[in-house]
Amino acid sequence: MLVHDLMTPAPATLHPGTHLDDALSALARLGVTSMPVVDDQGWLLGIVSEVDLIRGAVAHDPDDQHPGVVIDPQFQSRIVGDVYTRDAVCARACDDIATAVEAMVAASATCLPVLNEVGQLVGVISRRDVVKALVKQDEAMASELDGLIGEECLSARKS
Repeated sequence: MLVHDLMTPAPATLHPGTHLDDALSALARLGVTSMPVVDDQGWLLGIVSEVDLIRGAVAHDPDDQHPGVVIDPQFQSRIVGDVYTRDAVCARACDDIATAVEAMVAASATCLPVLNEVGQLVGVISRRDVVKALVKQDEAMASELDGLIGEECLSARKS
């Protein structure tokens, strides 16, 4: 199976000039843990993760008197360009899925941007995509086994 078989095509992206609070909102709204960062022409610059975004966002509460989380005042003025990972580990659409999984595991990444043969961003492959594929594979194998067992039972009854 190849990466393009499992990837999410045309993923949502962020621009380096996006404010961190807007980037956090986008991740939360989409239910993803990271997003590709692209330039004005859509070329991949890197990736930004939840970890990149929350690092330094929460201030210490010296009095422990504030309800909720205390946001560092500097957080409001920071942008994705200040925090994203520039050397993102990527997959190619034509890579074997095992190669992408190995890259994700080695980089401790939750997802990889997927590039086409000329280096354009065409998708994202996530650990969740792989897990879903494995579950479908398990369900298909279980269904096939159920069918075989059922056929054997029918044959045994006829004999």
